[in-house]
Amino acid sequence: MSGAQDQPLFRQPSVQQRLEDFVHVSSQPTHHPYRRQCCSNARLSQSPQGPIDPGCLDAVALDLRDIQEIGQFVEKAGTVDIDHCSAICAHLLHAECLWTPSRIGVVRKRAHFAPTPASDAQTPIKQPVHELQRITLQVVSGTVASRLWNEYVARYHYLGYTPMSGSQIRYNVFAGEQLVACISFGACAWKLKDREKFIGWSEEQRQKNLQLVVNNARFLVLPWIESKGLASKILSLAARQLPIDWLNRYGFRPVLLETFVEYERHRGTCYKAANWINVGRTAGRGKKSISHKKLIPAKDIWLYPLRKNFAAELCQ
Repeated sequence: MSGAQDQPLFRQPSVQQRLEDFVHVSSQPTHHPYRRQCCSNARLSQSPQGPIDPGCLDAVALDLRDIQEIGQFVEKAGTVDIDHCSAICAHLLHAECLWTPSRIGVVRKRAHFAPTPASDAQTPIKQPVHELQRITLQVVSGTVASRLWNEYVARYHYLGYTPMSGSQIRYNVFAGEQLVACISFGACAWKLKDREKFIGWSEEQRQKNLQLVVNNARFLVLPWIESKGLASKILSLAARQLPIDWLNRYGFRPVLLETFVEYERHRGTCYKAANWINVGRTAGRGKKSISHKKLIPAKDIWLYPLRKNFAAELCQ
């Protein structure tokens, strides 16, 4: 694609040309962290009408879960043809989540969730977890619940709120009727040296099975909740419930969880208590970064196998 004017992908003369243009745009240098991953994940067949790896769509879809057409394509089981991919790309262009070359380098304004009385502090809890009412995880669904979850995380999590890309599930955690925590899971890191060593998979196996690894992106126990053992209890419950919810939503079960903990700020005590495994430390480049420079604080890498034979499944 060339010229000063932005041209939506679906105006290109052919399906193959549209997709080639998309991959070209996706690979351009930019501040946008997902574009290079879209290009890396797209494994195109030699035939212009051949299938495209549906794993690409999770990276492409970004935050446009509210667009019905994209949601249908992303959640569709099996292969998705190039025409569908082109339609998704066109939606992304119109929604300003992808740009043609004349707009490369433009960064969308980050979503902001101003505090409201709905997220004000509630009744404090100081009892240990075994004295609380039953702990339950409820999938966040609906616009009102989604915005409130985002508001809690933006207001009380030290990293704030950041939209997740692709496949994801968010939970509200309750003790009886009282909200005590928020937790989310989404796309895993593209590459992690210590994780790959722990799993023992090849580059080809990693690219094929990366979707089976899910990242615990945010975990917030609300600041007025001081219940000993609660955090590790929530992690244990999430490890049992997430594979079922993920299967219902996306058609497959993940086999490994990962998360990152800033070791200078937290020791990862709740992850250790929930039997997660510390396998190493990041290089500080960011989960989706293609840079080789340290951009953020290095973090400890914690993994939790969801199956005993997780390595065999990931190394197929």
